[in-house]
This record gives sequence, structure tokens and C-alpha cells, in this order.
Amino acid sequence: PPEALAALAAEGVEDPGHESSAAAEEAVSEADLVLAMTAAHKTALLSAFPDARKKTFTLSEYSGAFDGDLPDPYGAGQAAYDSVMGALKKALPAVLERIKNSKMD
Repeated sequence: PPEALAALAAEGVEDPGHESSAAAEEAVSEADLVLAMTAAHKTALLSAFPDARKKTFTLSEYSGAFDGDLPDPYGAGQAAYDSVMGALKKALPAVLERIKNSKMD
């Protein structure tokens, strides 16, 4: 959506050409870490991929940067996208630090 591109551009990020898609079994099985934006997404992922239980977290659980869900901004206007960008900017350094310090196999 154009709002997502505007939020990225405000951070100096060019259009990555990414589009959202449903989680695929191969991608989940090969992943070392699966991050969901909401508890409902996590529940749906674990229902579809129960073997991923030990590596599936919500972003808030894994980062500890905020409480609760990161709401889907789609259709909610630019302010919603900007708010999600702010939460991501807060959470991602903690995610990267945790990955760096973990012993993922």
C-alpha cells in the first residue's frame, strides 16, 4: 500500500518490492525463528505448524519492547502505518540483539 511505502520512505528505505503472503510450510520448517505481529497470528501459525512451537513468538514476546499486539495498519490510514513503523523501530534492535546472543541451531 502507498501508506507503507511512505512510512518506509520517511525512514530512507526504498520500495523493497515485498508483498505479504500466507506462511508456507517449507518457509516455516526451515526458519530458525517465526515472529507474528499478533497473538491471533501466532495461534493460527501454531495451529497450522505445531512443530514450530519452540521457535514461534509474537514480536512483543520476543523483543520485550512493547506489550500486546502490533495491529495490522491496512486500511487504517497513514498514522496507523507510522505508528507500526515506530513500534518496529523500537522492537527490531532488541530482536537483533537477542538473535545475536542466542545459540540457534
